[in-house]
Amino acid sequence: IAGTIPKNKVPVDNIQKIQDQIISCVKESGCNVVLSTDPAFTKIAYEFSQNADYKNIIFVCLDSTKEYEATENFHCFYPDYAQAYKLAGIAAAAKLGNKNIPLTEENEEYAAAFAEGVKSVAPKAKVINGKGIDTYGEIVTNWHVYYITLIENITLGNFSEMGDYYAGTETGFCDFVAAEDYVTDEGEAKMSEARLAFCEAK
Repeated sequence: IAGTIPKNKVPVDNIQKIQDQIISCVKESGCNVVLSTDPAFTKIAYEFSQNADYKNIIFVCLDSTKEYEATENFHCFYPDYAQAYKLAGIAAAAKLGNKNIPLTEENEEYAAAFAEGVKSVAPKAKVINGKGIDTYGEIVTNWHVYYITLIENITLGNFSEMGDYYAGTETGFCDFVAAEDYVTDEGEAKMSEARLAFCEAK
């Protein structure tokens, strides 16, 4: 991307070095957008965004915690993978029916979404510990969806109206593609219905 100044290998546990890199981007290189792809930097980026000297600098941070509210010059972004996990649950249940359906997932939100998808197809099925999400297919992330939206809003002067960007399948930011063994007519139809419901809910 033209005008991009990457800052790699910045230690996540060294506050001073993180601050120095942000200052370098803005004060020395003239950047007007600071984009962080590590949640470890979010708190520091947010503090910079609140500094009057940086009020005209846009800060965007990859962060799923939802701890920071968007402001005129700051927001967080992260794919809504829960939607993709629900689609995975639908695909799994459409194939396996009212059986024990294994899933090992530490993220409680994602596990709950998978179970919700399962129950929507096979109400008597039980989700048990046992397999990874990739058993049922692939969770895909289309980062360009966010970046194009971000650039368009900055270019049009609408960044302050964007708010935090936690989008999922309704924008194409992320999705789920069933593995060959889990592609069924019922599953594909149910997933299409779910995607439509995600769109209508936004």
